[in-house]
Formats: sequence, C-alpha cells, structure tokens
Amino acid sequence: MNTVEDPKRMRTKLRLDLKDVRRQIEDLEDLLKSDKSPENVEAHRKLVEYEKKLKDQYEKMTGLSLDQASNLESKNIRVADKQYKKSTFSGFLALIGAYLFAWGFYNTVLHSIVGFAPTDLLDYFMGTGQSVASANVFAASMTYPESLYLIDGPLVGGAVLVLLSGLFDSSRSKLSSLLEGLGLISVGGYFSYILYTSPGDQHAAEVVKLIIDNLMYISISILVGGVLLFLGALSHKSFFRKLLGIICSGLVLFAGAMYFMLSSASDASSRLVSVWPWYTGAIVVAIGIYGFIGLLRMLK
Repeated sequence: MNTVEDPKRMRTKLRLDLKDVRRQIEDLEDLLKSDKSPENVEAHRKLVEYEKKLKDQYEKMTGLSLDQASNLESKNIRVADKQYKKSTFSGFLALIGAYLFAWGFYNTVLHSIVGFAPTDLLDYFMGTGQSVASANVFAASMTYPESLYLIDGPLVGGAVLVLLSGLFDSSRSKLSSLLEGLGLISVGGYFSYILYTSPGDQHAAEVVKLIIDNLMYISISILVGGVLLFLGALSHKSFFRKLLGIICSGLVLFAGAMYFMLSSASDASSRLVSVWPWYTGAIVVAIGIYGFIGLLRMLK
C-alpha cells in the first residue's frame, strides 16, 4: 500500500462519511416533525454524536475544521476556474495572433508567384506555376501601399497579440510564454522594418538592393526568433504540444539558415524570387503550427 497516499484517502473517506451522516440526520429531522417516537429521537441523537466524532477526527487529521476545509476547497476551485479562463483567453490570443502573423508572410509569398489565388500557390509548389518575371516586379508589387499594409499590419499585429497572450498563460512561467512572442517579433520585425522604410514601388530596383543588402540581418533575426520559439516550446507540459513547438521552431530555423546562405551567394538577387515561396512558406507553415498549439491550449 502507498503510505504517502493513505492520509489523503482517509481524509476523502471521512468527508464522504460526514456527508452521508449529515444526509441521514437531515432525513431523520424531517421524520421527527411528524413522528417523535423514542426510537427516532434516539437514532437522531446517536447520529449527531457520531457526526461530532467524525468532525473531531477530521480536524485532528487536517488541522482544519470541516467548514474551513470546505471554504478552502471552494477558494481553490475559484482560483482554478480563473486560471482556466486566463489560459483559454491566452490560447485564443495566440491562435488569432499566429494566423494573423502567418497571413502577413503568406501575402509576401503571393507577390513572388504569378497569380494571387491559393490555387496559383499550390500550382507553383506542384511545379506547374511560375515565379514573377524578376525581383524588381516582386519588390514593386510587395511595396505597393495597399500591399505593404497587408504585410506589415498582420506581421506587427500578430506578433503583438502573441506577446500579449504570454501575459495570460497560467499553464507556464510568464518568461517561457513571452519568449514565443519575442520570437515572432524577431522573425518578422526586421523584415517588416525593411519594407516599411523602403523607397516604395516606384523604386523597385532600390527595394531589391535594400533587401539583398540586409538579407544577412533578416536571416539572423529569423534564426534568433527560431531559437526563442524553441526555448518557449520546451516549457509546454504536454508532450504533443512540446513536439509541435519544436517542429515549429525547426521550420523557422530552416528558413533562417537558408536565407543566411542565400545572403552570401553572388546571384542572390536573381535567385530571390524563385526561392522565396519555399523558404518563407516554411515560416508560414511553422506559425500555422504555432496557431494550432494555441487552439490546443484553448481546448485543454
């Protein structure tokens, strides 16, 4: 027998016995209203004495009266319920933030292929679609004011929502949760800044040069973000969520490493458009997985 669990089992048995005795007393008291026979009165007296004996035994064992224990239990239930609601809200913010962030990078991928429909993107990955004519076309399309709004807005907004979700996550330490928000800020922050400060669609060649010149720094920021996401993933208590988090960080690290290698290539400018959907697509998938983790946090 597990002696460590015996006291807990005994306390539970006492609570159950007390509830059963209390129910019998209440039933007898109802009966005594119409039948005050000596047998019923005596049975009521013995039950009351037995209840008092059980209460004294419970108090000696726990150091708390039954009322104090009940109040403490109710308080613990309220705290647990509050923590559950906070964790659910945290998961909701992570879910919305992640998919908003993924949408921002997804919008950049669409500008690197011919066509803007999801089927066009699928055709590209299947080998039947085409890249846009040049990096200049890609840059001009991506930095058009309306296009830029649909890239920078989701990247910044999504990262902020994920960062805020860490403040409400009661299932892990605040630091571990905030690491993931900082990871997304690192993944998209520098790239978003480069686009925001670019000369715009009227100067496509200058935008391409700006991206290529800063590609190493963009890749480093993505790699740092991948490391932060990995550290955050390790804090998940669920093995499945931890595994998904590691896969998410691995895809981000892969994208960062590929862009780092591209940054030192002599033909980086000409290759940029053809590899963009594959490398950035890995980030989109990674953050999509992170959003799914947020959904699992809501459903736990």
